[in-house]
Amino acid sequence: MILRRPEIRDRDKIISYAEEFNYDICGGGKFNELKERDFDAVLNKIRDEEAGIVDEGRVPATQFLYLDDDENLIGMIQLRHGLTDYLLNYAGHIGYSISPKFRKKGHGSNMLKACLCEARKLGLERVLVTCGDWNKGSRGVIENNGGVYEDAREDEDGVHLRFWIQL
Repeated sequence: MILRRPEIRDRDKIISYAEEFNYDICGGGKFNELKERDFDAVLNKIRDEEAGIVDEGRVPATQFLYLDDDENLIGMIQLRHGLTDYLLNYAGHIGYSISPKFRKKGHGSNMLKACLCEARKLGLERVLVTCGDWNKGSRGVIENNGGVYEDAREDEDGVHLRFWIQL
């Protein structure tokens, strides 16, 4: 398994992944815009975000793909370098998803663990990771990586459980 940044060569697998999630990928960042924008433009925006060139109300972020040895796209994870008020209350530093066909095999825990190493490289001392109150699988992934429950907060999208992971 490997965690790496998306590249042009990943175009077809990323588009297929986005279609699996109807272009609403948790941890997909700008890839959620693939329905309206072409792949090259979205990939350029992702690179801009990592470099700190961000839209109003956003923070720098690094987008990763989680792939197996055969280059199958298992999941996506986005590491946000900071927190806005919205991220602090509802979405956290890290958002992720696993393709439905690869769930319940430990991939989420391993992907998050690899992303936590990337967070350390950024100099973060702790990260906030959240999940919906209904998502027992994601809660397990977070807790398997040392997530300590703080509280639950509600917005129009539902109840978000908030966990801090000390790095």
